[in-house]
Amino acid sequence: MTAVGHVARRHALTLDPLPGRSGAGLPLANGLLGALVWGDGTDLILSLDRTDLWDLRLIPEYAGSGYTNDALAGLVEAGAMDAIDTRFEAPYRRPAPTKLPGGRMRVGGVTPSAATLDLWRAEVVAGGLRTVVDADSNIGLLWGSGGIPALTIESPAYGRAADATVSDMLSPHRPEDLDYPLPQIITEVARSGYIESLPDGRAVCVLLGWRDVAAGWEAAWTIVIAGSGDAAGTEAEQCIAAALKVGFAKRLARHRAWWEVEWGKVDLTLPDPTIERQWALDAYKFIAAARRGAPPVALQGPWTLDNGRLPPWKGDYHHDLNTQMTYWPALTGNRLDAHLGFLDWLWDTRDACREWTRSFFQVEGLAVPMTADIANRQLGGWAPYTHSATSGAWLAQHFVTHWRMTGDEAFLRDRAWPYVRETCIFIDALTRRDARAGKRALRLSSSPEIGDNRREAWFADWTNYDLMLCRAALDAAVAMTDILGLADERRRWLAVVADLPQPALDDLGGFAVAPGVPATVSHRHFSYLVMAHPLRLVAPDDPRVVASIATLEQLGTANWMGYTFAWMAGLYAFAGDGAAAARMLGHFASAFCGPNSFHTNGEVGDERLTIWPFDAFTLEGNCAAMAAIQDMLLQSSEGVIRLFPAVPPKWRDLEFSGLLAEGGITVAASLSGGRVDSLTLSSKRTQQCRVVDADGTGLDVEIIAGRTRILDWPALAAHEDRS
Repeated sequence: MTAVGHVARRHALTLDPLPGRSGAGLPLANGLLGALVWGDGTDLILSLDRTDLWDLRLIPEYAGSGYTNDALAGLVEAGAMDAIDTRFEAPYRRPAPTKLPGGRMRVGGVTPSAATLDLWRAEVVAGGLRTVVDADSNIGLLWGSGGIPALTIESPAYGRAADATVSDMLSPHRPEDLDYPLPQIITEVARSGYIESLPDGRAVCVLLGWRDVAAGWEAAWTIVIAGSGDAAGTEAEQCIAAALKVGFAKRLARHRAWWEVEWGKVDLTLPDPTIERQWALDAYKFIAAARRGAPPVALQGPWTLDNGRLPPWKGDYHHDLNTQMTYWPALTGNRLDAHLGFLDWLWDTRDACREWTRSFFQVEGLAVPMTADIANRQLGGWAPYTHSATSGAWLAQHFVTHWRMTGDEAFLRDRAWPYVRETCIFIDALTRRDARAGKRALRLSSSPEIGDNRREAWFADWTNYDLMLCRAALDAAVAMTDILGLADERRRWLAVVADLPQPALDDLGGFAVAPGVPATVSHRHFSYLVMAHPLRLVAPDDPRVVASIATLEQLGTANWMGYTFAWMAGLYAFAGDGAAAARMLGHFASAFCGPNSFHTNGEVGDERLTIWPFDAFTLEGNCAAMAAIQDMLLQSSEGVIRLFPAVPPKWRDLEFSGLLAEGGITVAASLSGGRVDSLTLSSKRTQQCRVVDADGTGLDVEIIAGRTRILDWPALAAHEDRS
């Protein structure tokens, strides 16, 4: 079977009427710059963003004496919750540090009734206006017909009071709360913008320029951060002048060519139009937001909410599932550079994490704070999780999976092994001194977000979350040292693994939260099940996994968030239950995504699946849904490629191409009448693998480096190699 056009060409996104708030706007981005297109009934508005636009002031409480894990443990053991709040949590309730909004562009008098996002071209068309965020430069572009409208840049309300049009309990602070000086407003011929000084000595310039062209007008905007206001303004003016000199049409051609290459990496055709559309929309957002050379994707990525307030949750980096989920689709989805962008950031911010490890935990090695700014420094918040010992161990798994999926030995030697080793040094140092009953232990253990922020959120014994993240890091270290031939290191980490207890089980044989603490209520966070998905430390048919899923089903969805449904879809896909995975994805799409496809956390549909009806968009749910769809089509581990491992029985005809299997094997396959009827495998290196379909039929295959192996699956016979 052959798809009719690429999936991105089949799924444009039209909003009619044009939304009246930024969080529902149409998204454009290039990893660094972002824009949301919407309108207020009078003008067309573009809410502007730059992913590294941050207030990076330091938090004094986290540099003073008494800020240690032992001090926190003492307060926990004494039940001194007020003291914990004052010392460890209150700083998060201040307005800064925080991600900053970039302001907005107003296109005066342009009031289109609807707008369309062309996914294939990453372009928004609204009436007589077309706009993109250029794929390969620090520029946003607009073209309009007719005369030039009133074009202006509006700064956030720095240094002045302003009415916030939206009341938001999740973003209680306003730009005026930052105590910035009034911005320098730029109002010149064919230019509009502002320059704002930041507390760390830098300055930001947001600048828009325009000119007349044949049959209309064109404009360009940019956001520049530099060491002074003059430097930022000069660089911004140079960017605008260069963009207008080249012109909209030439830049648009390069922009479209870049997106065509990106969309060409993976394609799929599914019999369920809702799920196919969800994948296309989520893949678009991931490609737009995640880019090597740009900052990693935070909670809202390059689309900071523009509602007169500072962003919800500070727009920060949450490492208790959010950053991890956001990059789940990268590897199987063949977005290796995007994943490397995340790993580059983790690698480059090690010094900040080491400093925090030494000062807070008072040991060597590498730990990562759970809520972090763009420098990966501790921001605080609920202490049981923001000061967790194992966020770094989870993040280390991204180095592990990147190595396993690519088979890149240089990456293993130069990046994955050093990062994992340093993580394991920390685990060894933190747990050795509190060993009891012949096993290692943590003085403070937790399981996000079990117990919320109450005293019972801390556990006296290992939670399965902490335990299995440590085991995963240590197991990876053993596997790496085996390949690298580091015998002494291998013995060291095997000895630490032997000192760890077994995961706790409940009375039904499923995984518990901690010893003697079963899961008893519906909950949004499956932290205690990370050993199943995404870590995959146990087999899909392990009775403990089966029992755990049964318990989740019995507890129900009342307290879930949107990302929980996406996570559950991935868990079902891991367990091979395609029908249940598709059901979860259907709920996610219909009840937990806004009209612009952004994941809303709370329920915005009318299905009443949960007790949480609210809208606060973050991106990890979209990315987890994208990953779950890919996992329904392809899974791989330990040299085995599983075709269509979790496809619903009613999905009889479908296909995909470009998905990545372990070892860097690119896979294309199709089902016809419920049976595999074509399979293509390719790899940059010669290797062996075993391919298994959903019926258990398997074939051992040798793939020759640089060549494609095409198999006649029904006959289980190989055709000749093709270049």
